[in-house]
Amino acid sequence: MKIRLHNIEKYFLQKGFFLIGADEVGRGSVAGPVVAASVCIDPVLLQRFPKEYWRFVNDSKKVDEKWRAKIARSILKTTDYVTASFFPAQKIDRYGIRTTATLAIKESISKLLTRIKTDKRRFIIFIDGVNSVGDLSDLAFPYLKCKSGDALFLSIQLASIVAKFLRDELMRRYYNKLYPYWRFAENKGYGTPTHKRAIQLYGLTPIHRLRYLTKQPNQNL
Repeated sequence: MKIRLHNIEKYFLQKGFFLIGADEVGRGSVAGPVVAASVCIDPVLLQRFPKEYWRFVNDSKKVDEKWRAKIARSILKTTDYVTASFFPAQKIDRYGIRTTATLAIKESISKLLTRIKTDKRRFIIFIDGVNSVGDLSDLAFPYLKCKSGDALFLSIQLASIVAKFLRDELMRRYYNKLYPYWRFAENKGYGTPTHKRAIQLYGLTPIHRLRYLTKQPNQNL
């Protein structure tokens, strides 16, 4: 199966660079964390990743849930060069979503670079969004903010899939058990009609974002 790399990714790969993709998910939910993930496309991943999976790789929002899980689990099993950072609702309430997303992305990239043992001068980092994240100049490594990156850049798509899979698993397996009335296994913290109804009936949990919702259950829903 041919791997669909963006021309810019192909250029740097041919120059001997390792590609790092970074993306965050959970920006628009009203409950739960923002999760950022970083994935390095290195020869090990390219060689060991199941070839039949490549055709399903896309923006995580466009990938079927079953395939998101398969792809993410395969990445996590295949390479050590994948990291994630979880920033809770309290951080979002304190700093705002843009700053929190930026901090999460920077942390996930920093953790990944710490893991990598090879020459770090040969890395290029691709980050989704031009204006959706803030200043990243202190990364001290070359990076590109990519417009529609999760739709066009393979490295970002892999990071997006890992981030969404990990966040969904957290909402489904942990927070849904803690707060069953809000049905986080179904809505993943997004403002669905059933979620809004649960807020009206039962109020807010500690993982709800107060910047998005007020303690008055009938407002801002």
